[in-house]
Amino acid sequence: MKTAAVIAEFNPFHNGHAYLARMARSLTGADFVIAVMSGDFVQRGEPAVLDKYTRTRMALLGGFDMVIELPVFGSCASAEHFAASAVSILDRMGCADYLCFGCETDDPALLERTADVLASEPEDYRKVLRSETAQGSSFPAARAQAVRAVLGPEAAEMLHHPNNILAAEYLKALRRRNSTIKAVPVRRTGSHHDSLTPDGHYMSAAAIRALLIGGSGAARQKLPSFIPPASYQVLENAMQNTACLQLSDFSALTAAQLLLQRGRLEDYCDISPEIANRIRNLLPQFTDAQSFLDLLKTKNYTRARLARCLLSVLLGRTKETQQRWKASGYLCTPQVLGFNREAGVLFGRMAPDFTYTASPLAADGKPADQMNPLSVRLFRQTILASELYRQTAQQKSGRVQPEILRRGIITI
Repeated sequence: MKTAAVIAEFNPFHNGHAYLARMARSLTGADFVIAVMSGDFVQRGEPAVLDKYTRTRMALLGGFDMVIELPVFGSCASAEHFAASAVSILDRMGCADYLCFGCETDDPALLERTADVLASEPEDYRKVLRSETAQGSSFPAARAQAVRAVLGPEAAEMLHHPNNILAAEYLKALRRRNSTIKAVPVRRTGSHHDSLTPDGHYMSAAAIRALLIGGSGAARQKLPSFIPPASYQVLENAMQNTACLQLSDFSALTAAQLLLQRGRLEDYCDISPEIANRIRNLLPQFTDAQSFLDLLKTKNYTRARLARCLLSVLLGRTKETQQRWKASGYLCTPQVLGFNREAGVLFGRMAPDFTYTASPLAADGKPADQMNPLSVRLFRQTILASELYRQTAQQKSGRVQPEILRRGIITI
């Protein structure tokens, strides 16, 4: 029995994700394809457009056999921590044989060499990285220049594409853990990562989010062409009962937290002293979260980095907890959000010391006895983030949403 894994956000689920599931099965001969999926907040520093339960059901009906939640400390982190925490879950689970991921390069060997440099950080690489960051370059730009110095311009150019960056981070994480999971890159097809233009039956998640949040009724009628039929039915049902969320929906809460924590902003993930001072100086001009990011933006910091800064304060993601988590090897107790009945056999294949929960209530029940204090803390923080998401969706839609602590595992 073979199992292939994918790390994803499904924000929202679409034909490209279904294609990745099919390719994972085809390329590896896997009996099951599982996903480690970001919960209600995602790596770009924003809320997911749809809640994690809706996206789980869409994925299960679109070709995946099991969906496991990536806790909020990983889902909202930089590419390095995002990849390392998700790979940690798969590695400790013990039943994943392959890790499949999309990339935008036709040279997998160059991707492997790039991952080797990122994992080992040779002196030539570190020297350029230090020099570039000292001159004020953003970390992604500095890293690209450091890779250029070691491997040449083609490798640096490759890291300008988001999927390639994550692919290199997945490979780096596998190397650093000495994992036995085999990496299987899948050439991305269809629209580019943030493209708003469809390509055949493929539309990027960014374009779909734009239609869900601001598109007209006529424009939304195009969506069935880009989402598997059964998954689209889940989306359509969700649209009638809840709201699609964006960062601006959390503006009041974000402003309140920034005001309350303005004296200790440096304690939160991704916030440097310079960013903290910039937030404090510009906070009187805060009108909404999106426009505040425009105010904060400089050439030294990417918009995604700044969005993660705001989200860290909103969700209580402190550097102290992040450092302890990294030191533990990204130990956590993830929640299994859903699975199909045939994949139930995977529970028996999981490593004996791998702890997971099937319901948020389990955090206060017997399984919590098997967690260390850090895992309990991380788990409860994820539940609090999801409850914040639920409350915001409930207020925006005017419809009562099921309480997070009462949600159970989804079975198909």
